[in-house]
Amino acid sequence: MPAIRLVKQKNRYNVDEVGMIEGIGMNGLFLGHRDKKSVLIRQPGSRSWITILECISATGKVLRPTVIFKGKTVQQQHFPEDLDFLVNWEFACSEKGWTSNKLALIWLRKVFIPSTQPENKNERRLLILDGHGSHTTEEFLWECYDNNIYLLFLPAHASHVLQPLDVAVFGPLKRAYRRYLSDLASLADSSHIGKITFLYTYDKARREAITKSNALAGFKASGLWPVNLAKVLMNPMVTETPSPAVTAISPAKEQDSSLPEDSPVVYTASASSGDCPSDCYARSDRQTVIQEDWKSIR
Repeated sequence: MPAIRLVKQKNRYNVDEVGMIEGIGMNGLFLGHRDKKSVLIRQPGSRSWITILECISATGKVLRPTVIFKGKTVQQQHFPEDLDFLVNWEFACSEKGWTSNKLALIWLRKVFIPSTQPENKNERRLLILDGHGSHTTEEFLWECYDNNIYLLFLPAHASHVLQPLDVAVFGPLKRAYRRYLSDLASLADSSHIGKITFLYTYDKARREAITKSNALAGFKASGLWPVNLAKVLMNPMVTETPSPAVTAISPAKEQDSSLPEDSPVVYTASASSGDCPSDCYARSDRQTVIQEDWKSIR
């Protein structure tokens, strides 16, 4: 779409959700009795699922997060007495701790639209996101249309290559979170550690990983800004192809009559394109899809 090309760098954003388990740390080395095959490691928390919506811009701007707890309502006991580090954070609840059509719309109205409003209201904004059902409801689409927001939906199964948050932000974020949580588990007693500690731990990991430099790196590596088609098409995860498939080996139909009867049976194998299973072409098809989708933003 030619109109997308006119969207300024500062008005280009990427939103995605990241899931965290309340009390799971990381693998590591531990001391234990040599006669035991395994050693039990204490993990803090109830292991309930928590979803966080994060959004970054092509200039490195980081929007405030929306935290979704599992439950019916957000309770006061979920929060520490010192709330200074949670200023401007949004909180919500859902039955399973996942996002929903309603919560996606709330995020759009309460976080994205007011936080990204251009000085010139006639300027368009571009929101890059996956094709989750909550992003394609009539209410969500109309709200974007009514606020001059273009939506760029990423191709299925390509977020690890095309989505800035997945490319350079969520990996460091999860590693930092697990590291801080593991350090905490090794020092804490056996008392239950819940959402309060999760918020402290996630905040520390977030400050370390969701930075301007990582946001810029994500947009650059995905080729979304500066717009660079080669960044995507030359990505090893796109260009690598599996080894040619070989069909099941079967005896040759005709044997040489000059050979003795007890000669070893001759086997033949075929690697022709007609015999290659469909997954041989999975990566090349994905590359074609990505290339076609890129024509809309070049």
